[in-house]
Amino acid sequence: MKTDCTYLPENTHSLLKQIVFKDLISSLYKDLYKEHSQELIRWLEIFIVELELKTVVATQLLIAGFGYDWGCVNLDQQHLKHTNPASHLPACFELSSLKVERLLLTKFPHLLSQKELLTTLDLIRDQVAPASMDTQASLLWEASSLSWIELSLQKRVEIDLAQFKQKEANFKNEISKQALKALLAG
Repeated sequence: MKTDCTYLPENTHSLLKQIVFKDLISSLYKDLYKEHSQELIRWLEIFIVELELKTVVATQLLIAGFGYDWGCVNLDQQHLKHTNPASHLPACFELSSLKVERLLLTKFPHLLSQKELLTTLDLIRDQVAPASMDTQASLLWEASSLSWIELSLQKRVEIDLAQFKQKEANFKNEISKQALKALLAG
Protein backbone atom coordinates (compact mmCIF):
# COMPACT_ATOMS: atom_id res chain seq x y z
CA MET A 1 0.00 0.00 0.00
CA LYS A 2 1.24 3.45 -0.90
CA THR A 3 1.70 6.21 1.67
CA ASP A 4 3.26 9.10 -0.29
CA CYS A 5 0.73 11.51 1.11
CA THR A 6 1.35 15.24 0.68
CA TYR A 7 -1.97 16.81 1.62
CA LEU A 8 -0.56 19.07 4.31
CA PRO A 9 1.92 21.80 3.38
CA GLU A 10 5.39 20.72 4.54
CA ASN A 11 5.70 23.51 7.10
CA THR A 12 2.26 22.62 8.50
CA HIS A 13 3.11 18.92 8.73
CA SER A 14 6.47 19.65 10.37
CA LEU A 15 5.04 22.12 12.88
CA LEU A 16 2.17 19.77 13.81
CA LYS A 17 4.68 16.98 14.45
CA GLN A 18 6.94 19.28 16.43
CA ILE A 19 4.22 20.74 18.65
CA VAL A 20 1.82 17.83 19.08
CA PHE A 21 4.23 14.90 19.26
CA LYS A 22 6.42 16.70 21.81
CA ASP A 23 3.33 17.26 23.97
CA LEU A 24 2.29 13.60 23.73
CA ILE A 25 5.23 12.43 25.83
CA SER A 26 4.43 12.27 29.55
CA SER A 27 5.91 10.82 32.71
CA LEU A 28 2.88 8.55 33.15
CA TYR A 29 2.50 7.23 29.59
CA LYS A 30 6.07 7.81 28.33
CA ASP A 31 5.85 7.94 24.51
CA LEU A 32 2.84 5.61 24.13
CA TYR A 33 0.46 8.29 22.83
CA LYS A 34 3.14 9.63 20.49
CA GLU A 35 3.67 6.16 19.05
CA HIS A 36 -0.07 5.65 18.72
CA SER A 37 -0.45 8.98 16.92
CA GLN A 38 2.42 8.19 14.54
CA GLU A 39 0.83 4.86 13.63
CA LEU A 40 -2.61 6.49 13.33
CA ILE A 41 -1.20 9.07 10.87
CA ARG A 42 0.44 6.26 8.88
CA TRP A 43 -2.89 4.42 8.60
CA LEU A 44 -4.69 7.62 7.61
CA GLU A 45 -2.12 8.23 4.87
CA ILE A 46 -2.76 4.72 3.55
CA PHE A 47 -6.53 5.30 3.55
CA ILE A 48 -6.18 8.71 1.88
CA VAL A 49 -4.06 7.36 -0.95
CA GLU A 50 -5.93 4.07 -1.45
CA LEU A 51 -9.38 5.69 -1.30
CA GLU A 52 -8.25 8.70 -3.38
CA LEU A 53 -9.81 11.14 -0.94
CA LYS A 54 -10.23 14.79 -1.85
CA THR A 55 -7.55 17.14 -0.60
CA VAL A 56 -9.79 18.96 1.88
CA VAL A 57 -11.02 15.67 3.38
CA ALA A 58 -7.45 14.39 3.59
CA THR A 59 -6.32 17.60 5.29
CA GLN A 60 -9.14 17.39 7.83
CA LEU A 61 -8.42 13.73 8.58
CA LEU A 62 -4.69 14.30 9.03
CA ILE A 63 -5.18 17.28 11.32
CA ALA A 64 -7.74 15.31 13.35
CA GLY A 65 -5.26 12.43 13.43
CA PHE A 66 -2.52 14.64 14.83
CA GLY A 67 -4.90 15.90 17.51
CA TYR A 68 -6.55 12.57 18.30
CA ASP A 69 -4.60 11.74 21.48
CA TRP A 70 -3.56 15.27 22.36
CA GLY A 71 -6.15 15.66 25.13
CA CYS A 72 -5.70 12.20 26.65
CA VAL A 73 -2.15 12.77 27.80
CA ASN A 74 -3.17 15.95 29.65
CA LEU A 75 -6.10 14.54 31.64
CA ASP A 76 -5.58 13.98 35.32
CA GLN A 77 -5.19 10.44 36.60
CA GLN A 78 -8.80 10.17 37.83
CA HIS A 79 -9.83 8.43 34.61
CA LEU A 80 -7.45 5.58 35.40
CA LYS A 81 -9.53 4.64 38.45
CA HIS A 82 -12.67 3.79 36.44
CA THR A 83 -13.49 0.17 35.67
CA ASN A 84 -14.38 1.15 32.10
CA PRO A 85 -11.09 2.06 30.41
CA ALA A 86 -12.92 4.13 27.77
CA SER A 87 -14.70 6.32 30.32
CA HIS A 88 -12.13 9.08 29.84
CA LEU A 89 -12.64 9.34 26.07
CA PRO A 90 -15.33 12.06 25.96
CA ALA A 91 -13.14 14.37 28.05
CA CYS A 92 -10.06 13.36 26.08
CA PHE A 93 -11.61 14.13 22.71
CA GLU A 94 -13.16 17.39 23.91
CA LEU A 95 -9.78 18.58 25.18
CA SER A 96 -8.09 17.36 21.99
CA SER A 97 -10.51 19.30 19.81
CA LEU A 98 -10.00 22.48 21.87
CA LYS A 99 -6.22 22.18 21.57
CA VAL A 100 -6.43 21.58 17.80
CA GLU A 101 -8.75 24.55 17.37
CA ARG A 102 -6.41 26.84 19.30
CA LEU A 103 -3.38 25.61 17.35
CA LEU A 104 -5.06 26.04 13.98
CA LEU A 105 -6.38 29.50 14.77
CA THR A 106 -3.03 30.74 16.04
CA LYS A 107 -0.51 29.00 13.76
CA PHE A 108 -2.53 28.17 10.61
CA PRO A 109 -5.46 30.61 10.44
CA HIS A 110 -5.90 30.28 6.66
CA LEU A 111 -5.43 26.53 6.27
CA LEU A 112 -9.14 25.67 6.62
CA SER A 113 -12.35 27.59 6.17
CA GLN A 114 -14.52 27.99 9.26
CA LYS A 115 -16.80 25.19 8.07
CA GLU A 116 -13.81 22.91 7.40
CA LEU A 117 -12.38 23.71 10.83
CA LEU A 118 -15.67 22.83 12.54
CA THR A 119 -15.85 19.57 10.58
CA THR A 120 -12.29 18.73 11.64
CA LEU A 121 -13.10 19.36 15.30
CA ASP A 122 -16.25 17.23 15.02
CA LEU A 123 -14.16 14.37 13.60
CA ILE A 124 -12.32 14.29 16.91
CA ARG A 125 -15.35 14.78 19.17
CA ASP A 126 -17.38 12.11 17.33
CA GLN A 127 -14.90 9.35 18.24
CA VAL A 128 -16.87 8.28 21.30
CA ALA A 129 -19.63 6.53 19.28
CA PRO A 130 -18.10 4.38 16.51
CA ALA A 131 -21.36 2.71 15.47
CA SER A 132 -22.99 6.01 14.51
CA MET A 133 -20.05 7.72 12.79
CA ASP A 134 -20.04 9.10 9.29
CA THR A 135 -17.43 7.80 6.83
CA GLN A 136 -14.73 10.35 7.68
CA ALA A 137 -15.04 9.92 11.45
CA SER A 138 -15.09 6.16 10.95
CA LEU A 139 -11.79 6.29 9.02
CA LEU A 140 -10.22 8.12 11.95
CA TRP A 141 -11.58 5.59 14.46
CA GLU A 142 -10.48 2.67 12.27
CA ALA A 143 -6.96 4.12 11.95
CA SER A 144 -6.81 4.50 15.72
CA SER A 145 -8.06 0.96 16.32
CA LEU A 146 -5.55 -0.54 13.89
CA SER A 147 -2.80 1.48 15.56
CA TRP A 148 -3.70 0.20 19.04
CA ILE A 149 -3.75 -3.37 17.71
CA GLU A 150 -0.30 -2.93 16.18
CA LEU A 151 1.09 -1.46 19.39
CA SER A 152 -0.41 -4.39 21.31
CA LEU A 153 1.14 -6.91 18.93
CA GLN A 154 4.49 -5.14 19.36
CA LYS A 155 4.03 -5.53 23.14
CA ARG A 156 4.08 -1.71 23.62
CA VAL A 157 0.71 -1.80 25.38
CA GLU A 158 -1.47 -4.54 26.84
CA ILE A 159 -4.89 -4.61 25.19
CA ASP A 160 -7.47 -7.35 25.02
CA LEU A 161 -7.68 -7.83 21.26
CA ALA A 162 -11.05 -9.56 21.64
CA GLN A 163 -12.63 -6.11 22.03
CA PHE A 164 -11.63 -5.30 18.45
CA LYS A 165 -13.13 -8.54 17.16
CA GLN A 166 -16.39 -7.51 18.84
CA LYS A 167 -16.26 -4.11 17.13
CA GLU A 168 -15.46 -5.52 13.70
CA ALA A 169 -18.95 -4.59 12.47
CA ASN A 170 -18.11 -0.92 13.14
CA PHE A 171 -15.37 -1.04 10.50
CA LYS A 172 -16.91 0.46 7.35
CA ASN A 173 -13.90 0.72 5.04
CA GLU A 174 -12.83 -2.42 3.14
CA ILE A 175 -9.13 -1.59 3.45
CA SER A 176 -9.36 -1.35 7.23
CA LYS A 177 -11.53 -4.49 7.43
CA GLN A 178 -8.85 -6.43 5.57
CA ALA A 179 -6.10 -4.95 7.75
CA LEU A 180 -8.07 -5.77 10.91
CA LYS A 181 -8.50 -9.41 9.87
CA ALA A 182 -4.82 -9.70 8.95
CA LEU A 183 -3.64 -8.16 12.23
CA LEU A 184 -5.96 -10.25 14.39
CA ALA A 185 -5.00 -13.44 12.52
CA GLY A 186 -1.28 -12.72 12.77
